[in-house]
Amino acid sequence: DNAIGFNMSFKICSIGCGRIATDQHGPSYVHYAREHSDTQLVACCDIDEAKAIAFSNHFGFARHYTDYIQMLCAERPDAVTLNVPYTVTCELACGIMTLGYPLILEKPPGCTVEEIDHLIGTIDACYVPNQVAFNRRHVPLVRRLKRLMAEHIEAGQLQHIRYEFTRVGRNDNDFS
Repeated sequence: DNAIGFNMSFKICSIGCGRIATDQHGPSYVHYAREHSDTQLVACCDIDEAKAIAFSNHFGFARHYTDYIQMLCAERPDAVTLNVPYTVTCELACGIMTLGYPLILEKPPGCTVEEIDHLIGTIDACYVPNQVAFNRRHVPLVRRLKRLMAEHIEAGQLQHIRYEFTRVGRNDNDFS
């Protein structure tokens, strides 16, 4: 509850209940919700209903769906996570942002330059918060940065770090 008495909750919906979502993301949702009492794991979605049911039961999501549009319209979440095969990531990401929902999506965000251009166009048109989760925490340069930060910055002093990873001279049609 905030200072004027409103119940402020943070509602999360997750799309994709396969192996990566189950092995990596599900435990993180549980941990985050445990650490942030205002968080609600409101719904998860997968086209395979058995996966959606299992994911919902295992990680404590209140409901499950097989249609992401139906889920988003019914649940009206504050944020959406997208953990689906790369072959449908761009299409679903664009659909979610077109509906106006903040999104974090797994890599790769698309398979071709055309898909990435389409995704960027959707981002520009919809102007909703979004992020592609490129996990580079084990890259040697990042590991060195973490050591230096631990040596020179007091715990709790740093709020956020953002960096970009660029592959010079790579023009592959397949970004995966």
